[in-house]
Amino acid sequence: MKCLYVFVEGNNDELFFDTVVRPLIRSRFDYIYPVIPYRQRTAGDIDSFLRSIQSMRNTLDADYLFLCDINDAPCVTAKKKQVTQTYKMLESEKIIVVIHEVESWYLAGLDENGCKKLGVRHFDDTSAVTKEQFNQLMPQQIPAKAVFLQQILELFSLEVAKQKNASFCYLCQRLGI
Repeated sequence: MKCLYVFVEGNNDELFFDTVVRPLIRSRFDYIYPVIPYRQRTAGDIDSFLRSIQSMRNTLDADYLFLCDINDAPCVTAKKKQVTQTYKMLESEKIIVVIHEVESWYLAGLDENGCKKLGVRHFDDTSAVTKEQFNQLMPQQIPAKAVFLQQILELFSLEVAKQKNASFCYLCQRLGI
């Protein structure tokens, strides 16, 4: 039995994974566990969870991914080092670093027509887009960020996103998408 656990920072990451990524990889796993938002738990809880997954490898084909934003880290290597210092049981090869933040992945999936439809600026490369920049792009007539994110997901193009964001493309390569 092949199982996958996915750890994400928060709700926006969870929505993105469940809406965009999970449907694309569902056939590769017997079971994909519900996404685990790790910022809502202690480091000790996450380490215990990781230890359990690692111990299951003897009886199940259990694996995991750990998604994190690069934030203020100077590079991917530094971010991985930072995260593995917080979560002692975390294997660095299981970490996917989102550059800069998951909002850049949402925006990457919009082609020019999608941007026009939502009334937002088009980007050829969204890798440098931060959460703050994303929030400033949100049209004022949209009542909440969650509504805006859902509207983007309705127009989301996987192929466009892979072209416009290197870290999203890397995730897709790692997952065989």
